[in-house]
Amino acid sequence: MWSTEGPMSDDYATLKSAVETAGFFTTFQPIKRPGDRIVCASRQRNSGLGGNSFWVAKRGEAWFIATWAPRIYRVQESARLTELCVLLLQREDEQAYFDFDEAVRAEFGLVAIRDEEFIA
Repeated sequence: MWSTEGPMSDDYATLKSAVETAGFFTTFQPIKRPGDRIVCASRQRNSGLGGNSFWVAKRGEAWFIATWAPRIYRVQESARLTELCVLLLQREDEQAYFDFDEAVRAEFGLVAIRDEEFIA
């Protein structure tokens, strides 16, 4: 089962609060250790989260946002991270993201990185 607490979860408190205040859902789904990644989703189901969904992770001072493909991006404008997440959750498509569209990547300064560049 997914952990809701962990040594890194405090780093995600502002994002978690903003997403949930906007009416969406979050959970921690560890990559390697509890609290090292937060999942954001537009819907909650009996079996878990769904709808528009993606994950966010912080490594050092850098923030990353990723789709389930996975396509991983470094967030250049970390001050706009919560704005970005809420925007993505408000989209009408209601499906897990394969990739983020070019306009969103440009507006929020998302920089694509290779899977091996992301330090899990």
